[in-house]
Amino acid sequence: MTQSAKTLTVLERTLVKEKDDLYPDRAATPTSSGVFPIRDTSATVWRHGDEVPTTTKDMNKLFTWEYGDELYGSQANSHEGMKAYRKDIEKAYGKQNKYKDLYIDTLRPSKLVSKQLDEWK
Repeated sequence: MTQSAKTLTVLERTLVKEKDDLYPDRAATPTSSGVFPIRDTSATVWRHGDEVPTTTKDMNKLFTWEYGDELYGSQANSHEGMKAYRKDIEKAYGKQNKYKDLYIDTLRPSKLVSKQLDEWK
């Protein structure tokens, strides 16, 4: 049985500093003030390139999603909250100029909010 060229290919791996990884471990570097900065411990981990799909990459792409981005991964695509968020953005995209700002003065008690709302209708 012959093997394809893809089977014989060695996957590219790169060293990535832990502080530059997709989800750096903030809890591993606590401070006395309760703030969790990401310390540069110079520790590195091996990561495969984009040829190898991972849930971590898919979820990172989900939470940094912008209009027009393509999402991969069943877990990323099935996230209910972000699915609704993406749907709302896609439905409203290109209609930004149709929105009107509504300003209501809540500091002056002499002008009722209900009356101001009626003026806008």
